[in-house]
Amino acid sequence: MRIRYRQIAALCGVAALAVASPSLAQSKKAAAKPAKPAAAAVDTQILGALQRMANAMKSMDSFELRADMTSEDVLDSGQKLQSSNTMTALIRRPNRLQITMDSERRNRRFFYDGKQLTIYGPATGYYAQVAAPPTIRAMLNDVADRYGVDTPLADLMMWGETAVKTDQIKSSMYAGADRIGTEVCDQYAFRQDGTDWQLWIRRADPALPCKVVITNTDDPAQPQTTAVFTWMPRSFTDADFAFTPPADARRIEIGKTQTAANGGGQ
Repeated sequence: MRIRYRQIAALCGVAALAVASPSLAQSKKAAAKPAKPAAAAVDTQILGALQRMANAMKSMDSFELRADMTSEDVLDSGQKLQSSNTMTALIRRPNRLQITMDSERRNRRFFYDGKQLTIYGPATGYYAQVAAPPTIRAMLNDVADRYGVDTPLADLMMWGETAVKTDQIKSSMYAGADRIGTEVCDQYAFRQDGTDWQLWIRRADPALPCKVVITNTDDPAQPQTTAVFTWMPRSFTDADFAFTPPADARRIEIGKTQTAANGGGQ
């Protein structure tokens, strides 16, 4: 079970905070007393911290990202079971990506070379390849819409190309300083429909995200998924993103989603 960043897809992009329109009665009194705008869900200090984080991510063109992830599955009895895995991503913008998902229960590798995406299962030897658009962002959206493939941490990777959107956030708060490993980070907490999420941002420059916790509030058991990040600038060659199938590997076809086949979105 990967971290459910698609639950907070509203974080990808950037938007101005909405302001409520005055009523008709209020507009008649506008000359005497201007209508008071609705309070923003994200105050300017927190909004500035999110933008600072997005700018730090945008500044990294070639890097390795490691995410140590823990997720919860809820049994029919209500008991929770945690599972752990590690994701390692090699990223060279705008059009190179390699991801390795490693755990004792499941292993997957993703290779994107600017022209096609390859998904490979080392344990089974099966792999699938599909044509892909010429940028990381377009590729992630395209394979999700056409094939139902959710690339791990897709929305996090998009933050580095856009920014952080706030229009679906219902409330936010600054929770204070915290330590993640050796880094001093500022902790923020947000609520929106179906999801509570917490974000730790490195206090020193570059202001990269240190940790994220996602809580599914649509589920009465409120399972959580946690990821702790390590960012490392690196240089890569094209060969790092090319897939050469092992001798015993077998290619399989990946089908389109039903909605994509009918001409719709995911």
